[in-house]
Parts: sequence; C-alpha cells; structure tokens
Amino acid sequence: MDNRRKDIFFALVVLVMLSIISVLMSTGMAEAECDTPVDVPLYGGQVIEVGTVSIWNDETFLYVRYSTAGGWGLSETHLSVADTLDGIPQTKSGNPIPGKFQYKADYDPAVTDYTYAIDSSEWLEGTELFLAAHAVVELDGYETAWGNGLDFPGSNWATYFTYILQSCGEPLPQ
Repeated sequence: MDNRRKDIFFALVVLVMLSIISVLMSTGMAEAECDTPVDVPLYGGQVIEVGTVSIWNDETFLYVRYSTAGGWGLSETHLSVADTLDGIPQTKSGNPIPGKFQYKADYDPAVTDYTYAIDSSEWLEGTELFLAAHAVVELDGYETAWGNGLDFPGSNWATYFTYILQSCGEPLPQ
C-alpha cells in the first residue's frame, strides 16, 4: 500500500506540473535569450499556418521578422510594439487597427521575409512588450494573417503576443 500511495502522489505531482506548463504556454508570452529568436506561428485566414514571426533583441534593437512558407508571400506587414496592451492602436471596442500601427510596409512583388529593426533604447531590459504582428499574405488569393497569441478584447480573431526584452550584458566600449 505504501508504494501505491507514492505512485499516486507522483502522478498527482506530474499532473500539477503539466497543468502549470500548459497555463504558461497559453499566456502568449515569448521567452528568449539575447540574440536568440523566438518564433510564433503566422496564421492566415485564422487557421492556415503561412509562416512565422520571429522576435529577438540585441543591445540596441528589437528585431521582428516575418517569414512565409509553402509558397505564401507577404504583400503587406503592419507591426505595433508597446509596453502595454492599450499602447497598441485599437477601436473603442478593442479591435486592433493595423493601418495605425507604428511600423508598416507594402511589397510589390510579394516577398517571403521582412525584418523590422526597432530602436529598443526606450525600454529597459526585462520590460514586457506587447506585439501585434499583422500581414496580408498571398498565394492563390489574399488572406489576413496574425502572429499567434492571445485574443484582443474586441470581437474579431486578431491576436497579440508578448516578449520580454532580454539583457545582453554590457555594451563594448567604442
């Protein structure tokens, strides 16, 4: 009976740990080390994985790279980065407004990847950043795409994710 109690206790501990990991993974937070990209899926039309959005930082910049796969191309990208969710342009009902995002680009012809390099000097290491990565992707037609994460409070399928600005050590003297 003693071994059975240990087995049950061990099983409960494993279930609790798996539950904690599941909750942490569903928060939409991207974790990384300096200069090490974290990828989140880029979904077009809500359910089609059309590529990835990669996020990383070095001592000076935050990098956000859109990459497509499977023949998909980028015809537009819109990116908003803020230190609060409210810092991302949204309607009164909580739907994001990609046309008002700080960073945007159009591509003609379509491209398969594009990287934004954003001056990160206004944020301290350890700052949690909120990112909304929107794109218009094309293959045989056009689809709206979002970097996978948490739902905005509005009534559409737009999503955002978070990233913690990583410490890169002391900059080298110049």
